Amino acid sequence: MRILLIEDQPPAREALLTLLEDWVLDHKVPFDLAAGADLADLAAELTADTALAILDIRLPDGNGVEAVGDLRRQGFTGDVIFITAYPAGTAAVANTRPFGFVDKGVPEETFTDQLTGLLDLWLETLDRRYYSYSFNKSTYTVALDNILYFEKKGRMVRPHLLKGESPDFYGKLEKISQDLDSRVFAMVGTMYLVNIRHVRYLHQGKLIFTGGQALTFSIPLQKPLEKLLLAGFEEVDDGWMDS
Repeated sequence: MRILLIEDQPPAREALLTLLEDWVLDHKVPFDLAAGADLADLAAELTADTALAILDIRLPDGNGVEAVGDLRRQGFTGDVIFITAYPAGTAAVANTRPFGFVDKGVPEETFTDQLTGLLDLWLETLDRRYYSYSFNKSTYTVALDNILYFEKKGRMVRPHLLKGESPDFYGKLEKISQDLDSRVFAMVGTMYLVNIRHVRYLHQGKLIFTGGQALTFSIPLQKPLEKLLLAGFEEVDDGWMDS
């Protein structure tokens, strides 16, 4: 996953990048860091796995709020922290669903405390929204709301995603199930672990997921799955997919 920093002032950008590098090392988290100076860099450096963008509201080539608003409309689901010395309480800002703000007008020590505090809080919430695994000495992190289901393939597990691809990995569905919210991910027999929030149709042993992907299984497994689906839709907060 990537953390992207956009700051037009070179000294501030270097200081912030150093802060982020130290934070990543301290927390031992596998984030790729990237930095730029303007909205053109934001567009160029924003990848599909960008989990957090940190940027100034006012940049040389435009308004950061408007740029993030455009990205939201294009499907960007990562979090955003705005760094600004200007008032941020507007509807346009709220519509970008920012994770937080840092005031660049405060003393350096206060600024550092504010940003690292936000980063720590963000990491806590991130753990509840992503699933990470390792394979061939590489770590992969996938948003939970991008996972349709996990499939057992011998000793391997294959993640089936709504968008993009992620490699198979060694694991057991039972262990993965224990690590995830049982109100959201449900076992179907011994072969599948299904994200019930993405189930759009269930009939005669056939599941249709968000995006149209289909999964077929033994009809006797349908009844317990129906109960789990009903329980899940009643218990899981309606905003889960938007979190």
